[in-house]
Amino acid sequence: MAILASVSEDTGDYVVVEHADAVAAMSHFIAAYIELRKGRVRRLLDWGRTIYRAVAVSYGAFSAYTNPWLAKAVLTALLTAVRMLAGLVVL
Repeated sequence: MAILASVSEDTGDYVVVEHADAVAAMSHFIAAYIELRKGRVRRLLDWGRTIYRAVAVSYGAFSAYTNPWLAKAVLTALLTAVRMLAGLVVL
Protein backbone atom coordinates (compact mmCIF):
# COMPACT_ATOMS: atom_id res chain seq x y z
CA MET A 1 0.00 0.00 0.00
CA ALA A 2 2.54 2.56 1.06
CA ILE A 3 5.49 3.29 -1.10
CA LEU A 4 8.24 4.28 1.25
CA ALA A 5 11.36 6.05 0.19
CA SER A 6 14.42 3.98 0.67
CA VAL A 7 16.20 4.56 3.94
CA SER A 8 19.74 5.52 3.38
CA GLU A 9 22.53 6.53 5.62
CA ASP A 10 21.61 10.18 5.01
CA THR A 11 18.15 9.89 6.56
CA GLY A 12 19.18 7.75 9.52
CA ASP A 13 16.20 6.23 11.37
CA TYR A 14 13.62 8.32 9.51
CA VAL A 15 11.35 7.11 6.72
CA VAL A 16 9.92 9.50 4.16
CA VAL A 17 6.23 8.86 3.45
CA GLU A 18 4.19 10.40 0.67
CA HIS A 19 1.26 12.65 1.57
CA ALA A 20 -1.28 10.32 -0.10
CA ASP A 21 0.02 7.35 1.90
CA ALA A 22 -0.33 9.27 5.17
CA VAL A 23 -3.91 10.27 4.29
CA ALA A 24 -4.77 6.67 3.35
CA ALA A 25 -3.34 5.35 6.62
CA MET A 26 -5.28 7.90 8.68
CA SER A 27 -8.54 7.17 6.86
CA HIS A 28 -8.03 3.43 7.43
CA PHE A 29 -7.40 4.03 11.13
CA ILE A 30 -10.49 6.24 11.51
CA ALA A 31 -12.71 3.72 9.68
CA ALA A 32 -11.45 0.87 11.88
CA TYR A 33 -12.05 2.94 15.03
CA ILE A 34 -15.61 3.79 14.01
CA GLU A 35 -16.32 0.14 13.23
CA LEU A 36 -14.96 -0.84 16.65
CA ARG A 37 -17.19 1.69 18.38
CA LYS A 38 -20.25 0.50 16.47
CA GLY A 39 -19.46 -3.06 17.50
CA ARG A 40 -19.33 -2.10 21.17
CA VAL A 41 -22.60 -0.19 20.98
CA ARG A 42 -24.24 -3.11 19.16
CA ARG A 43 -23.09 -5.59 21.82
CA LEU A 44 -24.38 -3.28 24.54
CA LEU A 45 -27.80 -3.08 22.88
CA ASP A 46 -27.89 -6.86 22.44
CA TRP A 47 -27.12 -7.39 26.12
CA GLY A 48 -29.80 -4.85 27.05
CA ARG A 49 -32.41 -6.67 24.97
CA THR A 50 -31.42 -10.02 26.47
CA ILE A 51 -31.65 -8.72 30.03
CA TYR A 52 -35.00 -7.02 29.31
CA ARG A 53 -36.45 -10.24 27.88
CA ALA A 54 -35.18 -12.32 30.80
CA VAL A 55 -36.71 -9.91 33.32
CA ALA A 56 -40.01 -9.80 31.41
CA VAL A 57 -40.25 -13.60 31.26
CA SER A 58 -39.32 -13.91 34.93
CA TYR A 59 -41.91 -11.36 35.96
CA GLY A 60 -44.54 -13.07 33.84
CA ALA A 61 -43.75 -16.45 35.37
CA PHE A 62 -43.79 -14.98 38.88
CA SER A 63 -47.14 -13.27 38.36
CA ALA A 64 -48.59 -16.43 36.81
CA TYR A 65 -47.62 -18.63 39.75
CA THR A 66 -48.67 -16.21 42.49
CA ASN A 67 -52.25 -16.28 41.20
CA PRO A 68 -53.65 -19.79 41.85
CA TRP A 69 -56.28 -19.61 39.09
CA LEU A 70 -53.74 -18.54 36.52
CA ALA A 71 -51.23 -21.14 37.69
CA LYS A 72 -53.84 -23.88 37.28
CA ALA A 73 -54.72 -22.64 33.79
CA VAL A 74 -51.05 -22.57 32.72
CA LEU A 75 -50.39 -26.08 34.08
CA THR A 76 -53.53 -27.45 32.44
CA ALA A 77 -52.56 -25.93 29.10
CA LEU A 78 -49.04 -27.33 29.43
CA LEU A 79 -50.27 -30.84 30.25
CA THR A 80 -52.77 -30.74 27.39
CA ALA A 81 -50.05 -29.67 24.95
CA VAL A 82 -47.78 -32.50 26.10
CA ARG A 83 -50.58 -35.04 25.74
CA MET A 84 -51.42 -33.75 22.26
CA LEU A 85 -47.80 -33.99 21.17
CA ALA A 86 -47.58 -37.50 22.57
CA GLY A 87 -50.75 -38.48 20.69
CA LEU A 88 -52.74 -39.35 23.78
CA VAL A 89 -55.50 -36.82 23.11
CA VAL A 90 -57.18 -36.64 19.73
CA LEU A 91 -59.22 -33.55 18.91
